[in-house]
Amino acid sequence: MLDAERLQFRRMRVNENLELGGNATVSCRAEGRVQPRIQWSRLDNDDRFGQLPDDVYADDGGNLHFVEVRSTHAGRYQCVASSEQGTINITVSIEVVGTSCHFH
Repeated sequence: MLDAERLQFRRMRVNENLELGGNATVSCRAEGRVQPRIQWSRLDNDDRFGQLPDDVYADDGGNLHFVEVRSTHAGRYQCVASSEQGTINITVSIEVVGTSCHFH
């Protein structure tokens, strides 16, 4: 089997820094002989799948959107790509960076 036919992720970053208070998008791209379906979930402390927070959503293109990034968005999110060729997954660690405003 040629590499281009194998189900694989392309150019995935496993660590992302999101700016506190901003909007952000994390992308998951996979390719194979058949275009895979992409799904996102959040992992809890026991590596179990959990639901995405209310203000985080995934679109059909494999993008995970964060609306008004909060410190509670930090954590581990898993991207799963599946097709008739099988299933692969990758975990992305999200860190929230930035400081709140301080008045002098």
